[in-house]
Amino acid sequence: MFDIDNFKSVNDNYWHNIWDEVIKNVATALKSNTKLDKDVVCRWGWEEFVVFLNGIQDKDKIQEVFGRIREYMQKVEIPGLKWRKITLSAWAYIADTIENDNIIKMIWDADKKLYTSKETGKDKITI
Repeated sequence: MFDIDNFKSVNDNYWHNIWDEVIKNVATALKSNTKLDKDVVCRWGWEEFVVFLNGIQDKDKIQEVFGRIREYMQKVEIPGLKWRKITLSAWAYIADTIENDNIIKMIWDADKKLYTSKETGKDKITI
């Protein structure tokens, strides 16, 4: 699960067209750095995204994907959003198979753990 860091501040201080651009750029970053034929990227809630990396169960590989996404986001510049770069925080859950886990429970667990993780800093992944 990915969360846009400080998105409430973007929402509170900018017009809809700015935060819409933020959402679109995050979606592009996620889709561009996953395998569209195997993986699933979807928006969950306001500023969160769920990504299913099919077949990846290795922490180093997950870190590698997150690293590519972070690099992509570091290059994004959104006109009108002058004061900072957009960063993401993530929490990863590794399951043997989706069928063996309750998918909604996985997402809710990821959501809770993501916010617990963010208390120790942002722009990072916790596995």
